[in-house]
Parts: sequence; structure tokens; C-alpha cells
Amino acid sequence: MAQAINTYLDTIRSHISTQSIDTPLTIVTGNDSADLDSILSSLLFAFLSTQANRQKGVPGVYVPLVKVPTEDLQLRPELEYVLGSAGVDYKKLVCINDLPLQSLPHAQVFLVDHNRLTPPFDSSWEGRVAGILDHHVDEKQNSHCPVRDIRMVGSCMTLVTEHFADLLQANPPYLHVIAEIALAPILVDTHALRWEFGKTTQSDVDAFQLLAKTLGSSEVDEKMIQYFNQISAIKNRVQHLSTRDLLRRDYKQFTVGPYRIGTSSMPWNFQEWIDRDGVERIEKDTLNYMTERDLDMEMVLDSFERNGYQRELAIFIAPNGRLAPVKEALEKNEEIQLKPYSEWVRNSSIGWYNQSNIKMSRKQVWPLAQSLIEELMEKRQE
Repeated sequence: MAQAINTYLDTIRSHISTQSIDTPLTIVTGNDSADLDSILSSLLFAFLSTQANRQKGVPGVYVPLVKVPTEDLQLRPELEYVLGSAGVDYKKLVCINDLPLQSLPHAQVFLVDHNRLTPPFDSSWEGRVAGILDHHVDEKQNSHCPVRDIRMVGSCMTLVTEHFADLLQANPPYLHVIAEIALAPILVDTHALRWEFGKTTQSDVDAFQLLAKTLGSSEVDEKMIQYFNQISAIKNRVQHLSTRDLLRRDYKQFTVGPYRIGTSSMPWNFQEWIDRDGVERIEKDTLNYMTERDLDMEMVLDSFERNGYQRELAIFIAPNGRLAPVKEALEKNEEIQLKPYSEWVRNSSIGWYNQSNIKMSRKQVWPLAQSLIEELMEKRQE
């Protein structure tokens, strides 16, 4: 029943192109990084919301929005693989350049995989947040929206699965394709439900079991491991990407007071990146990227398997030096446990590190950095 999702996406795109939406419209948007979990969670939430409303006879259009331009989908080959394996054409997805937000003054927005509005959703949308499903640190915004489920589970898809558990347990005709798609981000984000990485929760296990039984599994068996390994292998093929593409492939940007901070996640270790391009060229290209986006600081986070699971972090401070104290504070922080690669250090504004605390992904590293920036702001106001 993959055709059900393809037809749904065709219908949505037809509505958008003809601007013929005359029923209540809700934009279901993932976060700025547009990773596998974010894109697929917003897609399935929008599709299942449409099906649920149809059963109830409730009018409404749900548009799943990918918050990157269409051309950037090619940087995410794992997305094409997962959707293609389920028979869904990823080229039918609605990207940020497809949706004329300015001409939708009465639309609502549902936030998936993040819990605060980010551009292009400005302050005019603050009273139009219909709900939130997210697994990041609660930023205490939009506290009065009708649906607000923010829990630190491994995958946002777990929350989507829970939200529609009754509908899925009713065995709808499209259940098989939903299960195949939904299992992908749950497996990827929890490393195939491996508890030792600190990301798996019982909620993830329960969601996995609800979905997996549709495909004839009840645990992470050989078939599931093969599916996980194939997705991971495709996702990790980034060696051909330029530094700029590596940085923007899985990118989130934050603003704290007057400061702008970029965070880029990649599945490639620093040694191989440096062997390919050299430290000097990487630093030059990264600083150019920071200038392009007017950043005060850029953080590059990686993770990979080599003699066990490892994480690394690189910190780039803009020439204005305004956030140099934050870099120093992170270096001393006992929670993240950074060990510098001294052989790659060329100046004090750029640091390369092994991250001993492998349980801290961007979900935990960014809130730590944010708190240090806020402390710096307080000191500068004294």
C-alpha cells in the first residue's frame, strides 16, 4: 500500500501548486537538520493525521514539510533508500522551496523533532502552534498548544508511533509500509536498540515491537540488523562531499542573545577528513561557511565505529573572538570530557577533540554549550 502515501503526497503537491486549499491547513514540520528521523516523523505524522481525520469525517489538510531546499535531498541518500525500499518516491516530498508560507496566513504548524519555532516560521506563527512531538531538551515555549509531548526518547518516531498506536493496532491496509518506514529512524537513532549508548528507552523498545510484529519480527533479529546496517552504510557514504556539503548536510543553527551558533553532525571521523583535505583547507572552508551564515561559532560533531564506538568534536571560533571563552569552558567541562588532538591545533580559535563521553550527542552537547553562552552573557552584563 505504498501507493497510499504516494497518492497522498501527489494530492498535497496539487493543492499547493494550485493554491486550492480551502480547508483547515496544518503544516507538519521537522527540524532544521532534516535528518532521517525528522523527515520521516513529519511525513508519517501528517499522513496518519490525515487518515485519522478521514475516519472521523473531520476536514483538514496536513502538509509534511522538509525544511531544506529540494536540491539538498541528494545529500541524504539514506532517505531515498528507506522510502524507495517501501515503494515511496522521495522526490514527491514537500520541501521548503515548495511551500508559499507567506500566502497561508490562517495555517497552523505542528512541530516534530523540535519544540521551538525556527525560520522561516517567525513570531507571526507563535499563536498558531497546533502541537509538538519532540525528544530534545524542552525549551519551555508554546506551553499552551493542544498537543505537547516532549520526552527524551531515542527517536522522535517513537513518539509518533505512540501517538497513533490505536490507529496502527487497528491493522489499517497501509500498516506494512508504515512499519517499514517507521522502523528505520528508530533503529538508526538507537543503534538498533543497543542500551549501552544511552539513547534507547523502554518507549523505543515498545514502539519497535508494535511496528516490527507487522513485518514478522518481535526483536532486533538478523533481518532487522541487516536493515539497520544497510541504512547506516548508505548514510555513512560522505567521503565524496566537499567540506561545505559535509557541514550543511545535517545542520542546525541557534541564536542565543546576540550570538549565532552553527552545529553540524557527520558520520565520518576527523582523521580521514583531514587526510583527504588537510587541516589548513578544512579550517579555511569552515571559516568561509561561517562567514556565509554569519556565525560566531561552529561546532562539528561526528560519531563512528573504530575499535568501539567513538565521538569527536571540533570547535571553530569566528575571527571576532566573541565566544572564545565558551570554547575554553567546554575544554574544561567534566561532563563532556574533551581530549584535544594537539597535533592538529594551529591557533587558539580552533580546537579538535576526542569526546570521551560517547553518550552525549548533539541533543546533549548543544544545551551544554547554550548554558555556557548564557553564563558568559551574564558575566558581560555585570
